[in-house]
Amino acid sequence: MRLLRWCCWCLVTIGACLDGTSARTVVRVHISAPDTAALVGRSITLAVTAYDRVGDVVPASKVTWQSLDTARARVDSTGRVIVGPSPGDVLVVVATEGSGLGDTISLHAAEEGELKWTFAVVGAMNNLAGPALVASCSGEFSRWAALREPARI
Repeated sequence: MRLLRWCCWCLVTIGACLDGTSARTVVRVHISAPDTAALVGRSITLAVTAYDRVGDVVPASKVTWQSLDTARARVDSTGRVIVGPSPGDVLVVVATEGSGLGDTISLHAAEEGELKWTFAVVGAMNNLAGPALVASCSGEFSRWAALREPARI
């Protein structure tokens, strides 16, 4: 019985290694960003991480970045996105050279004072919202902008 289990384990292990991909071949890529919203005129630096078939991080081959709406964002070959000149949502795509594997991230080009998120609270007179995107402000104003509740009209 032990010999049978050992033989089965060997066959499974060898079969996993012979599935047509090496352990270091990129099978998935992922885009990450420190934030997905920025004021028009500001920049966001994106990063791409490549994974092999067992989920380990591997060096990414050469990648190509592309903005699907250059009026809202432009991206260079290093993944640095310049937001604007128009506000709104934009998709940025990365693709690996050779395999063509890729990922997409949605970014938001915001106008100054625009809230990052809002939602209605049941039974409340106001919506919860925040933080507001502002170009420059003191720490006190930043905390106030993040905690305030805009009134419904």
